[in-house]
Amino acid sequence: LNIETLTGIQLRTGGDYRDGAISDALFNSPIGICQHPYQSHLIYVCDFHNHVVRAVDLKNLQVFTVLGLSKVAGNEDGPLLEASLFHPYDICCLDGVFYVTDYGNNVVRCWNVDGFEVTTLVGSVEGCSGYQDGDTALLHGPRGICAHEGNLLVADSANNVIRTIDPHTGYASTFLGKHCRYGGYRDGNNTTAYFDQPSYICRLHNGKFAVADSKNNVIRLYDPYTGLVSTLAGVVSEFNQGVSEFNRPRFIVEDQYHNLLVTDMNHHNI
Repeated sequence: LNIETLTGIQLRTGGDYRDGAISDALFNSPIGICQHPYQSHLIYVCDFHNHVVRAVDLKNLQVFTVLGLSKVAGNEDGPLLEASLFHPYDICCLDGVFYVTDYGNNVVRCWNVDGFEVTTLVGSVEGCSGYQDGDTALLHGPRGICAHEGNLLVADSANNVIRTIDPHTGYASTFLGKHCRYGGYRDGNNTTAYFDQPSYICRLHNGKFAVADSKNNVIRLYDPYTGLVSTLAGVVSEFNQGVSEFNRPRFIVEDQYHNLLVTDMNHHNI
């Protein structure tokens, strides 16, 4: 297994911002990524602390900004390079539209792959946090986002639930978990199970879902056929006191052999 740096330069002083050649580009806490649906050589990256979405062009070996103002946090919609984000966390594409979880603004933003403007799909345009389903839904710290059967699934981390969002209307409902202000841990029915800062949800080959239950330090499994949530891996242990297998798991992906790969943030490994 060979690992190499595609783009970005490690700095002792932390991250920074610079577009240009892949070998010279600088990032500041890049997190979520996705591939352009029609131009496979373009990889979009959420540059968290720079408050922008960048594109890595694997054909022309360049990095450029596609959304947001570098190092400027804000919550303005509008033209892509005039709009402002506040800690973009994750990105996905569904039916030719990009969706970004704007973590600091408590919203999901979207723009057409051929478009020039970004809009707020769901959440308060003033950036207010909260928990509310429906046409005027509120989010609190949205993190991971993925497409599922024509809808969006969002890990609404500070609300401790997984939400499902209609990409056409912005209507949101609670897909998984029971809202609780301070988080908790309980397996069982999907509407009564407790999570603590879930950060990502991944649909598996068998139709089940794996959830990175970050602050509980476990991977949870949701079976839609039975409606039950169970613990798949890890032991609940706050502050990783010697027994937990994970320490703030953040992202999950299933490989071709149906193994789960987990980014284990505070253990600094996969």
